[in-house]
Amino acid sequence: KQYKCAKKDMKTCDQRGVKPEDQCESCKKFNYFIETGKTDELQNTKEVDVGKYSRISDLRELLDELDMQNVGYSGLKAIILDEVQAMGYKAQDALLKVLEDPDEDVVIIMCTTNVDKIQPTVVNRAEVEFKLQPPSVRSLASRLRHICENNNIRYSQLGLELISTRYNDRIRTAIQILENIKYEYGLVDEENVKKYLEHD
Repeated sequence: KQYKCAKKDMKTCDQRGVKPEDQCESCKKFNYFIETGKTDELQNTKEVDVGKYSRISDLRELLDELDMQNVGYSGLKAIILDEVQAMGYKAQDALLKVLEDPDEDVVIIMCTTNVDKIQPTVVNRAEVEFKLQPPSVRSLASRLRHICENNNIRYSQLGLELISTRYNDRIRTAIQILENIKYEYGLVDEENVKKYLEHD
């Protein structure tokens, strides 16, 4: 969530020079992205799981993703590259060429869980670096509870704490597990979470 909030801070409302106030359609859609991680409502934000492009032969498709015209409300386009450490050496080398000369209206956000696997030359292209710590079990459970209450998902606090304890270092996975249990059992409680985790 923090890297998404960082992107929001750089974003402007509907037109340049206006600070985000959470009132316009642009901000409302971005808040949806922060809450869900889904970019389908955002015309000017693209999230790419680069783990799918770990081979140099697959990189051409990724580069096509980056070479998009500016669209959206503010004219600023954000490309979020997730799991950058999964890219091979040659793929990272090709990515470096993109990072060396990005369009002025394109913000590229690289996310990784292991920065040591990324070439120093790629890391050095970053203008801002955020080092995020995993949330506590309590704060992650609170986030899951917020999701449940906003989406009419039946839950028990202990069920949420079990998910949070198991996946506190993988927030997106925790949310996905929550959704899976909801669809499979209809109720996210201790008993159903334990059933699900037995097969996970």
